[in-house]
Amino acid sequence: MKAIVQERYGSPDDLELRELEKPVVGDDDVLVRVRAASVHPDVWHVASGRPYVLRLMGAGFSRPKHQIPGTDMAGIVESVGKNVTRFRPGDPVFGETIASHQWINGGAFAEYVAVPQDLLALKPDNITFEQAASVPTSGYIAVQNLRDPSQLRPGQTVLINGAGGGVGTLALQLAKSYGAHVTAVDSTRKLGMLRSLGADEVIDCTQEDFTQLGVRYDLIFDVPGNHPFSACRRALKPDGRYVLIGHERFGASGKRVFGLIPHFLKLIFLSRFVKQLRGPGIRMPTKKEAMAVLRELLEAGKITPIIDSTYDLGEAREAFRHMIEDDIQGKVIITALSANVLIRQSVDADVAGIAAIINEAAQAYRGVIPADRWHEPYMPTDELKKEIADGVVFWVAEQEGRLLGVMGIQDKGDVALVRHAYVAPTTQRSGVGTRLLRHVKGLADKPILIGTWASASWAIEFYQRNGFIVVPNSDRDRLLQTYWSIPARQVETSVVLADRRWMEAKARVSGTAERPR
Repeated sequence: MKAIVQERYGSPDDLELRELEKPVVGDDDVLVRVRAASVHPDVWHVASGRPYVLRLMGAGFSRPKHQIPGTDMAGIVESVGKNVTRFRPGDPVFGETIASHQWINGGAFAEYVAVPQDLLALKPDNITFEQAASVPTSGYIAVQNLRDPSQLRPGQTVLINGAGGGVGTLALQLAKSYGAHVTAVDSTRKLGMLRSLGADEVIDCTQEDFTQLGVRYDLIFDVPGNHPFSACRRALKPDGRYVLIGHERFGASGKRVFGLIPHFLKLIFLSRFVKQLRGPGIRMPTKKEAMAVLRELLEAGKITPIIDSTYDLGEAREAFRHMIEDDIQGKVIITALSANVLIRQSVDADVAGIAAIINEAAQAYRGVIPADRWHEPYMPTDELKKEIADGVVFWVAEQEGRLLGVMGIQDKGDVALVRHAYVAPTTQRSGVGTRLLRHVKGLADKPILIGTWASASWAIEFYQRNGFIVVPNSDRDRLLQTYWSIPARQVETSVVLADRRWMEAKARVSGTAERPR
């Protein structure tokens, strides 16, 4: 099997894709063929070996005791041990791979992983494997700290600081399921997403400090811990409760030896005197119990996992860097589905399959594309053949003879245009689109431009996550007139994105040293 291997503590550059033997399945274990696994801060802790104290907590002192990272995954049961009664081969499952704390490697970043049966739950049919893989650790944290509905009666006020990450998005939805009035705090670009998840109010943390606004809450659920408790207490009602999750910000706190452990110990000591720091006073759920609760919430549609981006198994380094360096929304996912996906140039026999994927996936643009430009089918086969004759080269993603995605690119002399980019709806958020785009980018020896509809926010965000930049309107108008044949009235409803090579060339031509961020 293919797996990510970590032989020493350090940076994402120390992660390598290797061929290993499948894990041995114990009597109480389930062998899962992994479809998706999530990258989260606890995985970073083990990859970096920080804080150093975690090495004494089972991770391994000088190097990782277990070499394959990852703890949260979803996949298909391949086989079961002789004592397993809850699952059988073919079952879709999700869960954590380790029974103890998350500060050890759990083997999820591989094509196969052996998991104790009590850590798994059946995947609900209404969510994808990628969504399921994003839930276990973040969901357990949310359920563990919001486990008593009686503590959150309908109408009570909850503030979630850091609501746009993996834990925060689930905590927001869990609090709303209890009937709470939720205020979500995060950065500017995440506010729209937080409103869509049900937040009653949002606060832009780059513009306002919630501890200074004079509003008091029944509960503050603090994910990053970027304000001292003394400040947060100003925003708590006298009988309110403060819950700190704590985030090292990937080493930015500078606490390399003990991390946030001393801070948590201080709050535990203060809880003897400060009622706002005390827990609900009920037993913590086991992971088996928490997984059952999470499955019910997912199946009922009370929580919807948010996926920021997906990466191939072999792109684990890039997935880590994205989580560490960028302002992500929800979770970053590594998918093993596309590990055996073939990217190849299309042949004549692919035309019907390409047209089918374009026409099926293009339904997402219905209502975005002007009525006079929309027609059924969106891409007739004859029109597709004409585009190919005019120089549009299609690349396809194929698995076991089935087309999963297509991307058409056209050479325009000084630039290359991505004319079509579609993934089959059943394969969305599996990393196939990202892999196709990166393949095309790697082939092109010139800047790449992409045109799309201004209202297609999901498409724009996808390209931005993959390094493309929305060009200014003045450049957009010129580029559309030069390279695209579209009616003048359509210019204002269009967006053009460019890769860094185009931006750097533009900077050189204009004589400025400014570089794109």
